[in-house]
Amino acid sequence: HQQMYYKWVERAYKAGLRTMTIHGTNIEALCNVAVQTGGNKDPDVMDEDCVDMSVGEKQIDYVHAIQDYIDAQEGGPGKGWFRIVMSPAEARDVIAEGKLAVITGLEFSNLFGCTVTFAPDGSETSGCTKEQIDAGVEEAWNRGIRQIFAYHDVDSALGGTGIFSFALDLVGYYGTHGFWKTYDCADGGEGPAWFYDGGTYMYSDQFPAGFGSDPITLALIEATQGTFPLYPSGKRQCNARGVTDLGMYALDRLMRKGFVLDIDHSEVSIKQYMLDQGKLVAPNYPMLSAHGGHGGITDAQATQMIKQGGLIYPALPNGKEYADFVQKVKKNWTASGTSRPLAVGYGADSNGLRNLPTPRGAGSTPVVYPFTLFQGAGWGPQYGAAKIAPLKVDQLAIPDGRSWDINEEGMSHYGLVPDVIEEARIEGGQETTDAIYRSAEAYLQMWEQTQSAAAEWRKKPLLP
Repeated sequence: HQQMYYKWVERAYKAGLRTMTIHGTNIEALCNVAVQTGGNKDPDVMDEDCVDMSVGEKQIDYVHAIQDYIDAQEGGPGKGWFRIVMSPAEARDVIAEGKLAVITGLEFSNLFGCTVTFAPDGSETSGCTKEQIDAGVEEAWNRGIRQIFAYHDVDSALGGTGIFSFALDLVGYYGTHGFWKTYDCADGGEGPAWFYDGGTYMYSDQFPAGFGSDPITLALIEATQGTFPLYPSGKRQCNARGVTDLGMYALDRLMRKGFVLDIDHSEVSIKQYMLDQGKLVAPNYPMLSAHGGHGGITDAQATQMIKQGGLIYPALPNGKEYADFVQKVKKNWTASGTSRPLAVGYGADSNGLRNLPTPRGAGSTPVVYPFTLFQGAGWGPQYGAAKIAPLKVDQLAIPDGRSWDINEEGMSHYGLVPDVIEEARIEGGQETTDAIYRSAEAYLQMWEQTQSAAAEWRKKPLLP
């Protein structure tokens, strides 16, 4: 599922991409059932390692190998355009050199090995201790990791995952031996009280037609021995599992260190806990939602996040969806009272089990190749003032004759980021192009605020 060949990333970089966050990610339970059902596909390169921390660390090591590879293409160590950075100051230096600042992160359920196993009597067993959390925080920091999802897809010893797909209840059961316990999402989980819809509609006494026709899902269903919980019909369900004592401890240690924290994939109540913890220091410890709000974000939470210095991105939008999102978040941006100019990054999330953005559809004004960035309708005067030359972008094609037309197939891979930007310009004009090209500066300001807030957080008594 790799959709980010380095030359495609380079095409996005040439179109103005200046910060990029890459997460090591995994779903340990799903990986285990995949190995069980499919075996080891290639013994020469796969070792059947499904452990979240191990897989994530290997992926981060691979990002460093990519940097070395690009360096080798560009003249030697330090010469490449792809630079892994570990502080906002370092990122600013890299960007000043005209290169891409790459921030590494982690995104999985069992952060620091904090698995959870539920017993039939309702008790639970944690796979980690506070000492292991302390060691994991130090190891991640020393590896250069600077951004963290504390939750992801499956419940952990740190708390509950944000529900957005009923299928993950099966995956979670395989990993934890327990199904979700849920509650009816507040205000129905959708509508004006929600920025991102909360929870999802769960199955009641049977799965949708056709579900379970693949070997992995059949194996997951078999693991439950046909025993499924009954959820309320017709009501979006949110996760009743909130932040645990271990979760509070882990978040305290992450904030002391100064990691950028993404609240996506956490249960709605945990999102609120993280936001409220962030406002206990001045400057506030900002939170990020760069992943599409998995599990739901209320409208009030979105406004609070922006007010406290955080940012919200859409997940994998096409150009029209991005322009629409800019208008949507503009309301919360104004309500927050922030003096920062509106800035919206792009939540690519473009590897793994994800479909990329679809075409805008019939009736849309098409992208016409070649197109020009930084000059003309929809581009402000700031580019000329900064001596940024207009950039002609040809339709992407490779020597064997394959070409990509975003009007026909959408964003097939990361190399079509410039084409999505042109779609966004067509749909939203200068307000939209301004929002995306401000996003690197906005991220760095948020990261700088994180560092200052972490220094204040370290003055607080340690959470025991």
